[in-house]
Amino acid sequence: MTAGFTVDGPVPHDRHPAGQRVRLALVGFGSWGPNYARVLNELPDAQLTVVCDRRPDRLALARDRHRAVSTCDNLDDLFARDDVDALVIATPASTHEELVRIALHNGRHVLVEKPMALNVDGCNALYDLAESAGRVLMVGYTFLYNGGVRKMKECMRPDEFGRPYYLHATRTNLGPIRQDVNAVWDLAPHDIAIFNYLLDEQPLWASAIGTRVLRTTRDDVAFATLGYSSDVVGNIHVSWTDPDKVREVVAVGSRRRVVFNDLNDGERVRVFERGVSAGEAIVDSYGEFKLLVRDGDIVSPKIEPSEPLKNQCLDFVASIVTGRPQLAKGRFGLRRQRDPRPSRHPSGSHRRAARAIAGGTPKAVPYVREESEVVGHRFSGAVPPTYERSQCRRAPLQRCRGSACLDERRARVG
Repeated sequence: MTAGFTVDGPVPHDRHPAGQRVRLALVGFGSWGPNYARVLNELPDAQLTVVCDRRPDRLALARDRHRAVSTCDNLDDLFARDDVDALVIATPASTHEELVRIALHNGRHVLVEKPMALNVDGCNALYDLAESAGRVLMVGYTFLYNGGVRKMKECMRPDEFGRPYYLHATRTNLGPIRQDVNAVWDLAPHDIAIFNYLLDEQPLWASAIGTRVLRTTRDDVAFATLGYSSDVVGNIHVSWTDPDKVREVVAVGSRRRVVFNDLNDGERVRVFERGVSAGEAIVDSYGEFKLLVRDGDIVSPKIEPSEPLKNQCLDFVASIVTGRPQLAKGRFGLRRQRDPRPSRHPSGSHRRAARAIAGGTPKAVPYVREESEVVGHRFSGAVPPTYERSQCRRAPLQRCRGSACLDERRARVG
């Protein structure tokens, strides 16, 4: 299927013919594909020309819903067509890397559902290929185009939000249970992307732990923690096994608390004008500070209605037509790929794992029993069982150890 796919040469983004609609092919018509098909047919500057899927029943459904759209069941027929400028890939995660690579080799722009690939090297290779081919490569982080998330970021302006303390996200439901990746790869990328977008930075370290309560070969429950600058932490809970469906992101700062609840159409964002911060030091208090408590109203700001998936597709088409960078371009997908990976393979399980992100220093992470590969670092049995914040001046991030720590010895004497 992949043999013989070539491209004559790179075509810059701005050479898309002016006034001509972008002709799109949709690869994958499963659970999410029909949503893409509907949205792509509604875009003013684009045209859905073909749907590709291996399953005859899904192609029959596509023809029934979109009678003007052609269908095919293999990539050879798809790339033989002359009415496809770009691909939208909505297939299982394990197929993404190969499909993106084939599309780029054939000179097509690509919008692919997350994750772009199942490892950092794969993401790097795809991004480099897109750059060399002069093609748009975009990853589908739909929540970055959600009006509630945008409003949440507005409410986190420093003068109103104060100093960020921490963030936490919950993404739980009874399924759907994936067959090729675990719950972290399926759900957590959304919240990692939201955290990074809200804070305008990348995490310095990460830790994660997962388990398999359904006795499958994939983690179905997991908890992950990301560490950012200024001691800001973000915690993520994902699960396929929780009967309570939750889609919530919370940001807590010194002046207010902001909550995004994607399931609450009436009050998608709530702002609690309440917070606490440390004031001036108390005299003769050995470093204690006055606590300044702020208590105010609870506000539900207005959010203009819009469809995140349509906003994402509009950004993709606009990038092809104008050449401007999109919000979730390929390198953005690569940065998400460097974040917590609680298993050696996306379908497997690794009970405890830690990763330092982009040259950061691991801290407050679980013990790693064996040498673990991290981005830019390697660490092994030398890592103590835990990193705990203490009053030790010489090792503030490590557990104090017996007579080797003067502060600990003084504490025992006292």
